[in-house]
Amino acid sequence: MKAPSIVIRLSYLTLLITSLFFSCSRSRHSVKVDDSKNQPIVAQSIRGQIYQTLNNDKRIVFISSDELEIQDRDGNIVCKYTIQDKILRVVTNELGVTQALYFKLIPEGIIDNRNLIFYSPNALKAAVEAARLAQEKAAEQQRLELQRQEQNRIRISNLTSESKIATKIILESQEPAILNKSYGNYYYSIIKTVITDVGVTFSTDQLWVTWSQVKPQNSPNNFTYWFGDLDDFQLYPDQTVGFRGEMLNGPIWYLTKKGVDRLFFPKTEIPSFVQSLKQAFQSWKSKYADIQVQN
Repeated sequence: MKAPSIVIRLSYLTLLITSLFFSCSRSRHSVKVDDSKNQPIVAQSIRGQIYQTLNNDKRIVFISSDELEIQDRDGNIVCKYTIQDKILRVVTNELGVTQALYFKLIPEGIIDNRNLIFYSPNALKAAVEAARLAQEKAAEQQRLELQRQEQNRIRISNLTSESKIATKIILESQEPAILNKSYGNYYYSIIKTVITDVGVTFSTDQLWVTWSQVKPQNSPNNFTYWFGDLDDFQLYPDQTVGFRGEMLNGPIWYLTKKGVDRLFFPKTEIPSFVQSLKQAFQSWKSKYADIQVQN
């Protein structure tokens, strides 16, 4: 009486195993494995193309779907390559040493790890045109800069000439003074001093070549100090110089920027001279500031 029960159980077990078998088989065949990311992706448009740098000193030539050449002035290197996720991997083998180089695909072409761009044929035309326009722009800017410099040179030259043309007299004095020139250590007797809007001029009638020897001058000798040649004036008051008596007892005025030319005035004369000279000099510096910048 128990045999039918055993048969039923065996039949049920057989049915269950069969169901599971077909179920696993369907599942296995219905699952799609996407391994495209693990396979080289070779763009059809890249085959046979030549990518080169802007100055054409280096090129990458795609020979086939897995072979390319890197060409430069030293020769050609034949390499294997793959492209995956916009990354170009190039395997080189030089003298038995295998090395992988990596490039990135960009809209303009290919760029290496040093930011050197290998342009595609279409992008190269645009890059060459852009470089030409940039070169023309740079050349035009250089031309304009040279023109500006030349115009400025002419302007400064005209200003320099103008800065030595007196238009008015600020002070004229016939008070005696002594001018000590730095070269030769000569002393000149000043008979007239004229301060203009561009400088100061001293007229002398005698040349003291030694402490006691006087060399007469046939005609007055004029010494002009242009304001453009002077840094500034330095006054050393209440100094006594023991030369030819009281004429040199008093303030010493330095009037040169290259060397030391000393001017000796009596104490009674120095205030008006200093005030007039400083005012004229400051006025000149304000008017001809560009000349001072150039110097």
